[in-house]
Parts: sequence; structure tokens; C-alpha cells
Amino acid sequence: MWATRNVRNRRETVLSRLQTADTAPMITIGLTCYNAEDTIERGILGALEQSWPNVEILVVDDCSTDGSWALLLRIARDHPAIRIIRHEENTGVAGAINTLVEAARGTFLAIFDDDDRSHVDRLAHQYQRLTAFEAEHPQAMVLCYSNRDVVPVGSNVPGFRRLGIGRRAPEPSGPIVADFILGLLRDDGMHCWGMFGSCTLMARVSTFREVGSFDRQFRRCAELDFAIRAAQADAYFISVDRPLITQFLTIAPEKSGDADLRYRLLMAHKHKAYLSAKGAYRGALARTRAWFAWQKGRRMQAYLWRAISLVQYNPRVTLELIKTRRRGRSSHVETIEPLKKV
Repeated sequence: MWATRNVRNRRETVLSRLQTADTAPMITIGLTCYNAEDTIERGILGALEQSWPNVEILVVDDCSTDGSWALLLRIARDHPAIRIIRHEENTGVAGAINTLVEAARGTFLAIFDDDDRSHVDRLAHQYQRLTAFEAEHPQAMVLCYSNRDVVPVGSNVPGFRRLGIGRRAPEPSGPIVADFILGLLRDDGMHCWGMFGSCTLMARVSTFREVGSFDRQFRRCAELDFAIRAAQADAYFISVDRPLITQFLTIAPEKSGDADLRYRLLMAHKHKAYLSAKGAYRGALARTRAWFAWQKGRRMQAYLWRAISLVQYNPRVTLELIKTRRRGRSSHVETIEPLKKV
């Protein structure tokens, strides 16, 4: 399992074409773990295989009740680069990410999921993309994502690709991104829209700390709430336009039933003042229900909630949504790309 020699060889190859461990800034790879004894080794192996020459690997166990902690102790003994922290109570993924941010020693933090597989050059690609963008936008706050290939539940091969926000110019920034997340905008025709996702996120540790803690009341959608607050602080949202992560979809209690709906409604409620100032709060609630019904295949219910939302929005918001709906087939708003079967 632990191909240490292969990891060393990969790093030595990259050292000759990138930076040395003495000159490259440290990147903290942060993993959260909760009852993941069957998958956490895959996530850690992806971290150990990274070609970036200066990393620390930090794993936060969120009070697992299975054998995850015992497994982490054994792995950490074999790999000094790995630090492990155990929560005394379960705080959810938001609380675990907050611990990663607090404990990170690196200049940058890249979040890896406990059941995903990261490309060996993920850190290198994201570092190059992020710092090149910063060179063109001095003093900018930047969140960097990537595309990801998705393996459906019950499969072992990717079925489709999720495309990251800002994967090409012009990359969106500021409150318009909050509007996009909250459903007030589909496509402004001027920016490259796409998906978020903490499993692909990398940013400066100082950026995470400036935006503020992930909100622990969100067992789902915490990364979207974080992105809304970053957008309101005028952050830029960019991605590497290639799949750097293979994401394995799983079934879990916090992902089942109406969990997504409950947490998205909670997100709208949290940002009620922002939405109300735009005359969009009640419309956003209806729009969220329309989105959820569509995801569940309830087409007639989705159309009904969408119609209700257009009535409840401020007329200016309704007009803009109608305009962006007409632009919705443009390449600006692609979020999912099917993969060809081999």
C-alpha cells in the first residue's frame, strides 16, 4: 500500500523541473476523517504521492467511532510527514476544516477528501494557477478549485466530470458570485461559471483565516456558505481547467433524504439580510425548493416552485433571471461534462 520508494522517485523527478524543497513554499495538505477506515488510506496515499517538494500532511479525525483512529496512528508512525489530530466530539466537516486551518503550518492549504484520489501533480498545478493569477491581480483574495472526475455510487469508473468555477478567463469575483450561489443569477454572459467544492479547494492559509471559520451548523453546504462570505469580501474564484481529483460518490446520513434541501434553506435564512436587500429572500426560498425538486426528478413540482419564485422575487431580479435563462445554454455556465465510455 505505502509505495514510499515510488513517492520519493516522483518527488525527485519534480525537483528537477520545479523548485527545491528549500525554495518551494510549504503547502499543508488537510484531510478530514470521520468513520472512514475503508477509504482514508486512499486519500492519504494521494497526499503522500504529491510531487510538490515541501508539504505537511495534516489529518483531523472528527471523533470516529470505527477503526479510523487506530489506522491513522499506525500510518503516522510510518510517515513522519503526517500529523494527526483527534476531536473529542464530532463537529462535522466544517469543524474539522476549522481545525485544519488553525493547525496549518504551510503558506497554502489544500483540502483533500478522505475518500477521493488526487492527481500526483495536483498541488503543483494549483500553485502555478493561483500564483500566476495573483501576479496579475496584486492584493487579490483568491480561492482556487479544479475540475474533478466523478465515480457514481456502485461504479468503479468515472461517469462524468464536474467543471470548476473560473476555469478560464474572465474569472468571477465579488458579490456576483454570492448571487450565483444563492440562485439570483444563472449566467451573466461575461464570466466562466462552474462548481465549487471543498474537496478541490486550495488557497493561502491567510485567506482562509481572513474569510473566517466554516460554519459548524452546516453539516452540508458549509463550503458554499464560506464561498458566499468570501465573495462578499471581493474574493476571486478560479480553477485549474483539468481534472485533478477523482471523486467517489458515497451514501451517508448527512447526504440522504432532504438534507441538501434543509441546509440550502438554512443558508438562505442565514443570508436573509443580504437577500432581503435585493428583494429576493422569499423568491430564493422557492428557488431552492425548485432546485431540490429538479435534482430528485420531480419535474412538475420543480416547474411550479420556479414559477412561484419568479412571482416572489423583486421584478428586477425576475427580469434578470429570465434574461440569464435565455443565456443558460452558453459555455459560460457549464458545470457538468459527460465522459466518453472507453
